[in-house]
Amino acid sequence: MRRFGLRNWKVSARLIALIVIPTIVAGVLAGLRVSSALANASTFGRIEQLASLGDKLSVLTHALEGERDMTALYVASNGTSVSKTDLQKVEGQVDAAVRQVRSQAGTIDDSYSSLVRTQVRDILNRLDQLPGLRQQATQTKLPPEATVDKYSEVVSDILNFDDLIATGSSDADLTESARSLASIAQAKEDSSKERGYLAVALAVKNFQPGTYDDFQAARSQRDTDLAAFQSSATPAQAQLYLDTVAGPEVDQAELIRQQAVFAVAKSPDLSLDATTYPDARLWFNDMTVRSDKMRVVEDQLVHSVLAESHDLQAQAQRSAALVGGLLLLVLLLVVAAVVIVAQSLVRPLRRLRTGALDVAGTRLPDFVRRLREPDVEQVGFEVEPIDVRSTDEIGEVARAFDEVHREAVRLASNEALLRGNVNAMFVNLSRRSQSLIERQLRLIEDLEQSEQDSTRLDSLFKLDHLATRMRRNGENLLVLGGQEQARRWNKPVALVDIVRASLSEVEQYERITLRIQDDVSVTGRAVNDLVHLVAELVENSTSFSPEHTKVAVSGHLLSGGGAMLQISDSGVGMSPDELEEANWRLANPPTIDVSISRRMGLFVVGRLAQRHGIRVELRAALSGGLTAFVILAPSTIMQDADKVRPQRLDSAVGPGPADRHGIQSPLVRGEITRSDEPDRPSVPETPREPVRSSGTSLPKRKPAPTSPPGRGSGPTAPSRSRPQGVPPSARPSAPPQGQPPEQPMSRPQVQPQAAGSAFGESRSVGENNGRSPIFEAMQSEWFQRRKTGSMNRAESSPPREWSSPGDEGWRAAETIRAPATGGQTSTGLPKRVPGSNRIPGSVGPASRPEQKQQPAAPPPAAPPRAPEADAVRNRFASFQQGVRKGRAAIQPEDDERENQ
Repeated sequence: MRRFGLRNWKVSARLIALIVIPTIVAGVLAGLRVSSALANASTFGRIEQLASLGDKLSVLTHALEGERDMTALYVASNGTSVSKTDLQKVEGQVDAAVRQVRSQAGTIDDSYSSLVRTQVRDILNRLDQLPGLRQQATQTKLPPEATVDKYSEVVSDILNFDDLIATGSSDADLTESARSLASIAQAKEDSSKERGYLAVALAVKNFQPGTYDDFQAARSQRDTDLAAFQSSATPAQAQLYLDTVAGPEVDQAELIRQQAVFAVAKSPDLSLDATTYPDARLWFNDMTVRSDKMRVVEDQLVHSVLAESHDLQAQAQRSAALVGGLLLLVLLLVVAAVVIVAQSLVRPLRRLRTGALDVAGTRLPDFVRRLREPDVEQVGFEVEPIDVRSTDEIGEVARAFDEVHREAVRLASNEALLRGNVNAMFVNLSRRSQSLIERQLRLIEDLEQSEQDSTRLDSLFKLDHLATRMRRNGENLLVLGGQEQARRWNKPVALVDIVRASLSEVEQYERITLRIQDDVSVTGRAVNDLVHLVAELVENSTSFSPEHTKVAVSGHLLSGGGAMLQISDSGVGMSPDELEEANWRLANPPTIDVSISRRMGLFVVGRLAQRHGIRVELRAALSGGLTAFVILAPSTIMQDADKVRPQRLDSAVGPGPADRHGIQSPLVRGEITRSDEPDRPSVPETPREPVRSSGTSLPKRKPAPTSPPGRGSGPTAPSRSRPQGVPPSARPSAPPQGQPPEQPMSRPQVQPQAAGSAFGESRSVGENNGRSPIFEAMQSEWFQRRKTGSMNRAESSPPREWSSPGDEGWRAAETIRAPATGGQTSTGLPKRVPGSNRIPGSVGPASRPEQKQQPAAPPPAAPPRAPEADAVRNRFASFQQGVRKGRAAIQPEDDERENQ
């Protein structure tokens, strides 16, 4: 309740309370007057509707009275006094009046009293019974007197409605007019009943027992109703009746009635002499004229009630509008006075509040943001005062707030200076540590090149890997300090190479599986930061997931432009709130605070992504863990490999600080999606120096365009100072005892390849592990077909220093891989050339086409005998052992060549 206290009210509210309270009292009184006027207007409106319905009912009553009397006369005279056509004409008039009444009764809704609604419902029910009453009166032997009584019940219910027209009216004149209308309508009904009773008696020449009493009662009731009319009607209305209900027909009807009464009085059986009294038709016509004249008076009274109710309704509406207008005028004057007085106080307060909110929400935060930018020296420290120039208490508060603003600006400046010093300290520490790490890496490389023991070499590789990770942590300090690396790539680099290079900075690299589209390249300016970004995300995935699970890294182009990397793990995951907070921090990297020390990787990823327009988002994986989505902007992606050839990772390998942040390609488990580009040879070129093995060297030959076979399996360890795909765990042990180590060979010089050629086709880890230059040389020599298709060794290759008995078999197998044909038939089938596709050695030398192409080689005396199975198995086992020894001998030398 304290916040609703008077001291918490706004100034404008207090001023309004001073003036509005008495105004509200006056408004309530005026509102009551307006409400009363509106209620009266509504009442008079309902009375007008009831009078309109009464008008329709009066028309119906007059027609129904005529139908009643004519039906009784028709029945009494058996159709002699009234024809069927006349009766149907009257019934048509009644039906038309019924339709008008039903239409008007639909306007009676719930706003009317229950008595009115009940009476209207009873009238409609009576009208529904009218067709049955007609059939009963004309088609059965119902007596005429009973017909009059049945119709009179319907008419009586209709006439009761006239007493309800003025219900709820507060105007006496309107009430008296409605009462006069009811009296004249009832008198007309009594006169009509007289007409019916006497017409029936004249038709049958006597009164039935009881009918004469009804006839006399109707006359007595008519006189009573006329007396009531005279008492309630105005002089003008009474005079209207006297002037209207007069004439010879009225006098003749009165004369006929008196004669009938005299005759009945003399006759004991209530009979009428037909020769003395006129017929029933004459009496009926004279009384109809009288009834029509009374209907004219009734119609005048109905219209009078309608006019009065309409005038009273309009008067009540005018009264309500007048009172409401006066009240509105008073309220406007009060509001104008309040506004004029309040503005002198509220406007300065509003300017003060607006200025304070602008300082707190816009100006001061913008100033702090500019202080965080590098050009802090150019930021001005002038404080613009709040636009309140008055010298009252409000102006003094404005000047005090200006002083508070100046003090806040000074404190923000000091904080920015302190932050700049901290950033400079971070940068200084990072530069120093990076320099030491670079020297350490060069020293480790030197030790690796001269080390022959596989165990110590494996330890050196681990040291190299740890140093690489230490360098990444040092680069994190650069990011914290807001600095960028001075070295950048000037050419695009394949995305798969970037991802593989980032894995060289991750501790548990052997758990990573790759599936990267190989025809995607990244612009040089974003390469280093993207390597760092992916390394941080992968490091997070491996750190927070079980060691026996894999971390999947996949990447592909997006249809709308750009590319996307997905890093999925099966770790502990994060709660929805933590995910939301982490994604917000990735999209809006905060300033350096205490939380940065706990989530430095998240901050670094956000800063690096912000530099190049990269969007990073974390989502919960369906199978548990997290999936990191890295969406590269189209401006950082280059897909067309024919225009720009991305740099090979090998070109960045070597000693020296300038290329220490070069990109290497650690071989990991996984696949790389195959692009739509034509197949390119994915095997490195053969070494420039022959491999020394058993005193001989392999012949040099250009590699065929097909991919090499699988190279073993098992995880490999990445290294910054080692050639691509040479892990410590994949290095063989020292050479067997008794056999000297092989002489190291020079590192093959690999030419740059186009983007997407890191892998020629999609293959698993078993196809990528273990790089063997010896095997590549052998494979290129033994398992690839010559492009020329010639089998003449003397003409296609130089003299060889080494050969094997199985060479002929391999060449034979290579020959039958592409059988010779003699063209194609008209249906597209190949034509066979006799004797051209035989297996070499299966027939005599005279039938071999190869011998015809090589005249220098003497033909053998007999076909060579097929080798035995044991000899073939031993030969392959010996060959496999030699390959393994060659790999073990060439790997250390290959490391040295790569570092050079």
